[in-house]
Amino acid sequence: MHTKIDQLLEQRDPDKLDEYVNSMNQTRWSFMTFVDSLIPYLSMESNLRFGNFHGVKMALFLRNLSRTGNFTRETEQAVAQVVLKELFYRDWVRISAAPLSHSPEVIEDPVRDMLSEIRDGNTHNAFFYATMASSERRYDLFDALLRVGSMSLSDTLGHSVSCFYPVLEEIIRVDHPASSTSLLSLIMYLCRFRQTIKDCDPDEVQALDSPSAQSKLLLQCASGGGIVNIHHMITFFVFHAWQKADWSSKSLSPWHQLAEWVGAKDVDQQRLDFIQTIDAVEIPTNYSQWETIFAEKDTDTIVRIAASMVDKDWAQACDWLFRVYAHSYSSDWDPHYYTSLYAAMMLCQDETINKRDSKFALMQALIYFLEDI
Repeated sequence: MHTKIDQLLEQRDPDKLDEYVNSMNQTRWSFMTFVDSLIPYLSMESNLRFGNFHGVKMALFLRNLSRTGNFTRETEQAVAQVVLKELFYRDWVRISAAPLSHSPEVIEDPVRDMLSEIRDGNTHNAFFYATMASSERRYDLFDALLRVGSMSLSDTLGHSVSCFYPVLEEIIRVDHPASSTSLLSLIMYLCRFRQTIKDCDPDEVQALDSPSAQSKLLLQCASGGGIVNIHHMITFFVFHAWQKADWSSKSLSPWHQLAEWVGAKDVDQQRLDFIQTIDAVEIPTNYSQWETIFAEKDTDTIVRIAASMVDKDWAQACDWLFRVYAHSYSSDWDPHYYTSLYAAMMLCQDETINKRDSKFALMQALIYFLEDI
């Protein structure tokens, strides 16, 4: 069906975009349905080497927060406009794929054969085996794609894992209508690097399997500013989510690959001292007050209030933070504003993560945004 959104995106008329955005504030619509309608476009975003799946990852993270009841209608309207404008002003190709795969012969191990074709850069054959595996050994497929993606963390700034996980979890796992298209895009991305999964050293796996070791790694990942350091934190969150997923094979999550990429980076002791000595502060009584405070861009004040909001009402903190980000939208928007905020907020909600560490990650995400807008 050719929807109004299809027409809008294909015509690329800025005046029509403004009309559509204005209509979103006046009509009833579902945020989940809205994001679902954009996935065929988002899955085939074309933005040079590191552009793939920026848009769809951001949209799926927002969709998850809406689905779990953490956004008010006002926030849904604000973030939906960010998603739509980002897609409108970015480059993409309209490619679609069907799930049908036929072979006259029995394929004994489609996952193994897919990995072999990825290593050789053969996209067509790799996709064929991936579709076979998706119907027969879906969760083995997921782990294999993430493991081979983890071999290219430094080359992809972690996107070969962080952009894959939400697509696997939110699109392919549930047989979304765009699941085959999304799977094709993943395979296309991996075939650039022609990597082979390397077996994990048991000692390396065990060394990073304790809470204390992962706490140290998170503090390293959440230290520093700029694009590389923010990707360290986002990728840590995705590794953690991958390990916790009910379909994950657990022992396969190659934490040592992330540790190797992060290297011997020092923990930002000044920020850590700030987080460790932070006291609860008064929270604004309404969103308008919060927006006024945020507009002043006083980093210390914003971090203190955000940390207190997370402790008192995590859902409200999500609602107010994502909305106030959206109200700062401009043409040079960076999707990592949202993806880093989402990663940090999900770590803050996770009871297995030390509160000090998760708030340290939240501070990094907030500073990344505040120093850039």
